[in-house]
Amino acid sequence: MENQTLPVWKTVRFVLNNLFSNKIMYVRNAAFLQFFVSFVGFRILSTLFKGIIFLSGQSNFNFSNMKLFFSSPIIILAFIAYLFAVILFVFIEFSILTFMVYGTISKTHFSWRTSLKNAFGEVREFFSPQFIYFLLYLLTLLPLGKFGMTSFLTEQLYIPNFITEEIQKTTAGAIGSILLFVVLAYFHLRFIYAIPLQILTNHCFLENLKTSWSLTKKKLWRHIGIFLLVEIVLSLIGFLVTFILTITLGYLSSIMDNVFIVTSLFVLSKLVIFFMAIYTKIALIIILVKLADDQDAVDVTIKHHIPEIPFKSTIITVAAFIGLTIYYSSEAITKYHWENSSSAAIIAHRGFTEYGVENSLEALEAAAKEGADYVEMDILLTKDNRFIVMHDYNLKRLAHLNKKVKDMTYDELVGLPIYQNGYESHIPSFEEFVAKAKELNVKLLVELKPHGFEGADYTDLFIAKMRELGVDQTYKVMSINLNVIEEIERKAPEMDTGYVIPLQFGGFGNPAVDFYVVEDFSYHDLTTIAAQQQGHEVYVWTINEPDEINKYLHSSVSGIITDHPDIAKEEQKHLLEESTPVERVLDAINVSVKK
Repeated sequence: MENQTLPVWKTVRFVLNNLFSNKIMYVRNAAFLQFFVSFVGFRILSTLFKGIIFLSGQSNFNFSNMKLFFSSPIIILAFIAYLFAVILFVFIEFSILTFMVYGTISKTHFSWRTSLKNAFGEVREFFSPQFIYFLLYLLTLLPLGKFGMTSFLTEQLYIPNFITEEIQKTTAGAIGSILLFVVLAYFHLRFIYAIPLQILTNHCFLENLKTSWSLTKKKLWRHIGIFLLVEIVLSLIGFLVTFILTITLGYLSSIMDNVFIVTSLFVLSKLVIFFMAIYTKIALIIILVKLADDQDAVDVTIKHHIPEIPFKSTIITVAAFIGLTIYYSSEAITKYHWENSSSAAIIAHRGFTEYGVENSLEALEAAAKEGADYVEMDILLTKDNRFIVMHDYNLKRLAHLNKKVKDMTYDELVGLPIYQNGYESHIPSFEEFVAKAKELNVKLLVELKPHGFEGADYTDLFIAKMRELGVDQTYKVMSINLNVIEEIERKAPEMDTGYVIPLQFGGFGNPAVDFYVVEDFSYHDLTTIAAQQQGHEVYVWTINEPDEINKYLHSSVSGIITDHPDIAKEEQKHLLEESTPVERVLDAINVSVKK
């Protein structure tokens, strides 16, 4: 029989009272949990993935060699084992959090060891079709970012920006993206009880999905209202505490510039931000466990209840706190002593498209006006073997003409009207674009876009054109096609060549190119350092948010490709000319708050 439903305001009050009355216990356990997932879980999974790459005989896993990976039965089995490991860590995390919360509600203590034992027990049940259901559940969370029930592991996964941004450049794509988000958000709100019920009942995952659907029937807006009210209260508290700390840091810095004070306040701010994020996750679990318990949906059988040893728990917790403090302290000291030497090239992606159609002369001129170091642009080969400036293989998006570039001649294409964001221009020839770039005194980063129907002399045509225009030693050239770019490097070693890598896990290997171009999702500091030690530069794309631009300006990348060269140049100017040690630390805190 369903218990009487509490009013929204009483449920919110219960959640907040539970959260703050058990705040020490939640903080203590959250510190260890973050330490465990970040420093144990991530490293185990990373090692397993490196093992898969080693078995494949490749240096990495990306779009180019994906077929090779999935053509081997051994590699497929290894991937399945890897997915089981991911599910194990997800369940360990949620099992600990859920039992911790359920214990405060049911007045029963559940030890860490109890939570771990039950998590392992739940994972064993996934050696069945239930594994597919749960995997699909996790995959459909990716388009939602950090919406809903996310793990420390899964919240690091998302659809790369270069995919979503490209889709949203068309009206149909933008509308489709919004509709997909709304539909998935609705379904995940309806299925939001699934994971807590998987831990707190003896039912299979499919059955828990059905139960969640039933629990949220006719009560969806009530759930949303409770989530929003709790989130607003927590956000206000987090903002207030962080604001006080940053104001204090700013005041102390005005009377003394002391690395110890700056580091201490930075660590405190980061810990506050970290724990407020944890509290938000715990608050959501409190809401779900409380509402599920009120509706008699909880039917938990503890398979292995093991008393917790307080002394061991305290030791582990203290170690986790020390680990977090050391990590944040090293970050603060690094930013405090950072030398103002950020020389990353700011590269305008297809020009500056806020003032013109992409890859147009107007966008080129706008990028040059903003002081971009390079302008990235795309070239395609026409039917009669000449180059025009265009990104898309089909003209439908920009020229509103459903024809492919490969099927049209140079004369048919050059001068053809193109439209975007209220601007109108024309398709320029490669020669016209280069002439304008020379006039504006801005260099180009030329991306070759082979459509697959080029002749055997494709690279020869390009090299000859670059030499004819006198830019073979001053412009950079890149392509997503490794064979094409390595061939150019071999035939014209004077050219600065780059390999565009849309999605990659693992190292770069050592292809015969001068630089790599990776998107944000695939970027890692260690692989970048390894590439630079081999003599390769690393560029990153497409970085548009101010905090992300700031992050890469603090990194060792050689170039940042962005749709907003104005913001990137302003951030770079601030870092190079105006930023003090304390300002850099304050910026780092503000970036963390935005995230």
